[in-house]
Formats: sequence, structure tokens, C-alpha cells
Amino acid sequence: MRLGARKTSLAALLTLAGSLAMLLSGCQTGPGPSSGGPLPDSQQIFKDQIGGIADIKTVDPAVNTDLYSAEVIEVLWPGLLVLDPKLAVVPWAAQAMPDVSSDGLTYTFKVKPGLKWSDGTPITSETFAYSINRAESPCTASPAAYYLYTLKDAVTFNTAETCTNGKISGKVQTLIGDSIQTPDAQTLVLTLEQPATYFLEAFTYPISYAVPEQLITQFPTDWTQHLTDNGGFGGNLYKLTLWNHAGKLTLDRNDAFWGQKPKLREIQITFYKDTTTAYNSYLSGKDDIGGAPTAQLAAAKTHKGFHQVGVQQIDYNAMNWKIAPFNDVRVRQAFEIALDKTSLANTVLHGAVQATNHIVPDGMPGYNPNLKGPDNTQNLSGNTQLANQLATAYATDTKCGTSSDFSKCPAVTFTIPSGSVDSQNEAAAEQQMWAKAFPGWKITISSIDFDTLLTNLNAKTVQFWAIAWIEDYPDPQDWLTTNLACDSAYNSGNACDPTADKLMHTADANPNLQERLTQYQQAEQILVTQVGWLPLDQATTWWEIRPWVVNFNVAAGGLTPLQTWQQIYIAKH
Repeated sequence: MRLGARKTSLAALLTLAGSLAMLLSGCQTGPGPSSGGPLPDSQQIFKDQIGGIADIKTVDPAVNTDLYSAEVIEVLWPGLLVLDPKLAVVPWAAQAMPDVSSDGLTYTFKVKPGLKWSDGTPITSETFAYSINRAESPCTASPAAYYLYTLKDAVTFNTAETCTNGKISGKVQTLIGDSIQTPDAQTLVLTLEQPATYFLEAFTYPISYAVPEQLITQFPTDWTQHLTDNGGFGGNLYKLTLWNHAGKLTLDRNDAFWGQKPKLREIQITFYKDTTTAYNSYLSGKDDIGGAPTAQLAAAKTHKGFHQVGVQQIDYNAMNWKIAPFNDVRVRQAFEIALDKTSLANTVLHGAVQATNHIVPDGMPGYNPNLKGPDNTQNLSGNTQLANQLATAYATDTKCGTSSDFSKCPAVTFTIPSGSVDSQNEAAAEQQMWAKAFPGWKITISSIDFDTLLTNLNAKTVQFWAIAWIEDYPDPQDWLTTNLACDSAYNSGNACDPTADKLMHTADANPNLQERLTQYQQAEQILVTQVGWLPLDQATTWWEIRPWVVNFNVAAGGLTPLQTWQQIYIAKH
């Protein structure tokens, strides 16, 4: 999914198979949950926080691309399928897992009867058909439409047709009646362009969630701003009752929800522009959960209610292959090889992460322990001399400098999300390493709001940036094809290697598990060598929580599963 800054208060996981989990399995302190029984319903209020951003970007599941927005979207809008705490795909608004045709092209879902929005409007197969079609429509211009490109004619509909004043022109006017069919109010039939082994996993992404046609029809351009009207609106566990865009968002239990109602009556979320302020708010007793900046991690480990776990999140830098100097592979390799990733992880980030050259993280199917970095070694400590040699070859060919003076080479702006001291410190350390390897090269750091960075990445106008990718579902397709296929909407750096691209797309449809994992590994090695990403580390995350918050946890994708939200409650204290 999910794009994020280096660290979020809730970006943790329940379990992770792999070395990181083993390393940190004992890093939990504090007593067990309060045993006095739950507080009265009127006091079942969880004071949540998100640090490092002033507000979430959207609550529209059709356009969501980031973790912070997804934290709210997941509990507001119903999906037919979701991931459970162990990252297994399970039915939610669907009665059961879909029937799949023998050729792997047709998926038939049965929607649970009796579903309805908080305003009483029924939720049927037509609701999901409308929502999926809207997500792929060129009029919606979703940056996440790529997740459902497996649907027959979806690529043509989304990319080849045009939308003018809400009217679609072109051969494919709609997917409804084409790849999306609703024989009756409880049946949804989806037809794929070609078999996709990962389709059900990808279908758990929010872009497939139901949205309210009645509200969108009434307020077509700003419907999400009317969700708090008339006591709030929602279709899942919760409804949105407050969103002031000034640091506060409130979710209240949706009494129209069809399944087991959550024990928490209300979730109050406070946004903080920087992570230090967020943590101080927790320490002062204002919030029920918080996460320390890495500089305070050692002290935080001694606190009651501290938890630290490995997480399937890769923190990385990325370069735009169409913007000089990163249109030359030698420069991309030089900028990576110049970095001492081990020092960044252990010194700058206080050992809170594990340095890596990988795109596919440890613990993910298809993880390749034999992968080599762009210098054709598994070294993580950098090589200043080799980095300088690569950059010098570029400077000589383009006549922009020498081995001791790169001042006339194209200026580099390194963009990082604002709000995190850790990101600022790491970027400054990287800048020093590049200055040592490339004397005189003008490399400046630009710190901008996270939402603005996402907007610019969608436009593919950023030259060089730092960000994180957090697992959507446990398949290497989510890391490779989704991000680095030549035609991927998430490919903000215009990275494109034809050989890797063919391998990824072949693996996407390959029903043979071992063959497809090998194909993904081959593609990853090419993309690491070509520096499709500049991976820095695989993250861990940590949080502190009050002992009276019972059953709280999150899964590997950085989100608290719906099944877990149903069980969380506030105990007497």
C-alpha cells in the first residue's frame, strides 16, 4: 500500500516470520491488561494519535494510497474480502470466499443479505459494482486504480478513455455489464483479463470497498466533506462524526453494522505535525497510545506498556529515471554505493532498523537471501571509492566535472516528508556521505508535507525522495509489479527495465508458486542492480499503550485488523 513516512505510531505487526521477529520477540515490557472488567459503554473511548502529519489525505477508498488514510478508511467502508490478523484473505461483506472458474478468469461473490449504510440504504451487489466501476473510471482519476487492472477492459477504461465534465468518451463507457455483472442483488461476478494468482489478495485493498452512491450523487465533488452531516455516516464498524481538518477526527460505532459490533463506542484521533509533539502528548497523559522518536527509544523500552516488533516495511530512497542526473544508471548506483547503510541504521537511527539492499522484505514469500546490491556484493557499509569512480565516469562523459569537482553536474534536490526528526537526521547523514564521495555536487534537502509529497509523486515530478512502502498483502507482486512495473501508476520514478518487467508480469499470472517466486527474485535482482529503488532498511516499530486498553494490536501491513477492532475495549482503572 501503502506509502508512509519513516515511522508511524501504529505501523507495527502482530507476527512476522523471519530474522527481525526473532531478534525483537522479547522486546515487550509492562504488565498485562487491566483485569477490572470493561468500563461502561459511555466510557468506551479510545484516544488514538497519528504523529508526523497534520491531517489525513482522504477518506475515499477509491483514491487512497497511504497508510494514514487507510487507518480510517478500513473501519468506515465495507469490503467483500479483508485480511485477518494473520494476513489470510477472509470474507467480510461476502458470505464466503468466491467461486472461481476452472480457467481462473471468473470470480463469483455472494454478498451477505441485509447489509445497509448508517442511513438505512441497502448495500447490495449493485453497490459494489458501482463502487468498483467508479474506482476504475477515468472521471475518478484514481492513483490506485492499478490494483484492479486485472479486470477485463479495466486498463482501457481507466487509461485510454477520457472524461469531460463527468461524461466518458471512448469504446469502454463502463465496466458494468462487461467485466462487472450483477445477476441479482446478492451476486457479483467479476471477469479478469487473464489469470492473476494474487487477485484475491489485491482485492482486499480499499479500492474494492463499497462507497455510498446516494451521497456521491448528491455531492459529486465533495461528498467526503458531508460524511459528518446529520450525525455521521459509515458502512462498516464505525461512522465518521467529526473531521475538522485541524487535527481532530472522531469515529463513532455504527449501529447499522450487520455483524459483531465493536466494544469501543468511540475512537478519537488527534493528528500531530511532528512525531516528537505526538509522543510528548502521550507522555503527558492526553492520548492512550504513542511512539517515541528513535533518540528516545532506549528510555522508552523501560516504560510500562512498551512494545517493539519487526514489520514488513522497507524505508527507501527513489530516483526519477527521466530527470538528470538519475537518467544515468551509473549515477543511481553511485548514490546508493556511497551510503553506509549500516551506520545509518545503527548510529543515526539507534539500531531501530535493519540495513538492507532488498526491495522484497525479510519474512515475505520470495525473499531472496542471496540478493546482491548494485556493487554486486552483499556489502551494506558503502564504498566511497567505487561510488566516486562511477560518478566520475558520468561526469567525464557529460563534461560536467572531474573526480574532485562535480559542481557543474545537474543539481540534486532530495525531498523528504516533514514532521520526523528521524527523517531529517538520516537525510543530513546521507548528504554528508554523498558530499564525501562527490565533492562539490550541489545536493540540497527539501522537507515538505507528506500529503504534498504524495501529490507530487502521483504527478511523477519529484527528482529524488525518501519514503516507505508498507505491505498490502503477503505476495512479492505487491512490492515489485505494483511499484516497479513499467506501466505501474505507483512507479513515480519512471523506472523501467524490459527484462524485469516481463519477468514480473509473467510471475503475476504463473500458477506455479515456486516458478513465480523465482521469477520475482530474478526481477528484483535486476531492479536492485539498476536502482529502481535505493533500499535503506527494513523497519521495526514500537509503541506504548495504556494498560487499560485491552486487546489492541496491529498486523503486518501496519493496520489494526477489523476482527481486532471488534475486540478492543477500555478496562476499569
